[in-house]
Amino acid sequence: MIHDSTELKQITEKLERTNRELEKAYTELKAAQSQILQQEKMASIGQLAAGVAHEINNPIAGIKNAFLVLKDGIPLSHPHYHFVGMIEREIERVASIVRRMYDLYRSEPRQDQVVPLDTLMEDIVYLLKPKLSQRYVTLQHHVRPTISVSHLVQRDLLQVILNLVQNAIEASPEYGTVVVNVTHDPDHTIISVSDQGCGIPQDEMSHIFEPFFSGRDKRKTGGIGLGLSVSYNLVQAMGGRIDVVSQQSKGATFIVTLPLTPTPHITAHTEGKT
Repeated sequence: MIHDSTELKQITEKLERTNRELEKAYTELKAAQSQILQQEKMASIGQLAAGVAHEINNPIAGIKNAFLVLKDGIPLSHPHYHFVGMIEREIERVASIVRRMYDLYRSEPRQDQVVPLDTLMEDIVYLLKPKLSQRYVTLQHHVRPTISVSHLVQRDLLQVILNLVQNAIEASPEYGTVVVNVTHDPDHTIISVSDQGCGIPQDEMSHIFEPFFSGRDKRKTGGIGLGLSVSYNLVQAMGGRIDVVSQQSKGATFIVTLPLTPTPHITAHTEGKT
């Protein structure tokens, strides 16, 4: 009886281990299938978006050039001169949307570079200065001058951080602060972007990286819901990941983790996810 009881216990424990392993394998398989489907979806959307953007880009350029000619001929004393700035901003906003759409699909080969992150942040601050002033938001960034990241595409890393900081600015209240921190551990570079906005509702957390997703967190971006999706896929192509931590009424923090050593290149359809 003792022998039978011991043998039964061993069989039970073995079955439990096997069951746990099967559950783990099923979860991993399900996640892999979901990722493949998402990448295929982004590839299709990216090609469509690139085609549309290409067709729109030429007339936008024509409108912009014609407007600049008209602008030079309108005196400051004209009673409707205030419309000049508004039209110029709207043309630029449309052009920006077109550029984001085109970024969904890029076929050119990657050219890895050494990226000095302090210089990159200076460029981002310069590019976003008008938006920061318009929304009365302060941008703080903490990057040691010696920190650089190799084997990455500078244009892609700039696009990722720019997208995250723009989102953080748009999520922030007036006179709020956006904080960018760059740190290292032995194997990774970690870039975090934090805002002081209203946070992301829990039921939206699993959807925020989906293309064209529009949440209910009152973020008035004026965009088309592609920034996070594009960023997610670019980070994946670099061999990294994006995580997000959010608390209602306390803001959100997006954390980009990039490997310090090169990883096999992954084709991105923004090469596009999440």
